[in-house]
Amino acid sequence: MKKSSVIVLVVAAFALSIAAVNLISPKSVKAAVAALIRDVDNQARHPFALACFSSSSASNSVSCEVAVPPGEEMVVQTVNLGSLATTSNTSARLAVSTTTAGNVGYADTVVQDDGFFQPFQSRIVGTLNTTLYADPGTNIVCSMQTKSLNSVQSLAMDCYLTGYYVTLP
Repeated sequence: MKKSSVIVLVVAAFALSIAAVNLISPKSVKAAVAALIRDVDNQARHPFALACFSSSSASNSVSCEVAVPPGEEMVVQTVNLGSLATTSNTSARLAVSTTTAGNVGYADTVVQDDGFFQPFQSRIVGTLNTTLYADPGTNIVCSMQTKSLNSVQSLAMDCYLTGYYVTLP
């Protein structure tokens, strides 16, 4: 093979590799720009973690409320419950409700005694994953209900809410 044809092949291979890099590179740059724009779009989201507590003697239900501040819409994503009840109550219904545009949003689940304090009392714990929106000036209500009365011991509930809020214009 002549020296000139080898040089032509090397130059052609080099030109082809440069063309391939130029065709591939803009796509990866475009993807990076799209990801940056998406992050900018989410700057309005502010995470929150709130808690409310309630207790009641000789009852089978408790509830507590968290007020949504004016000018903010809250989105509840997770509700965690910690509760103490009479030994015979080994499960409970955990519910959370919100108000959006005058309509009530609602989610519930059954939570169980983890057995930690048995045979002296029930410790009922659980998590509810959801997406509920709450308008400014409304309340987020967390409630729990056991099957029978808690006459030996007060029914106590800690409700932990997490999610994000958006400040409205």
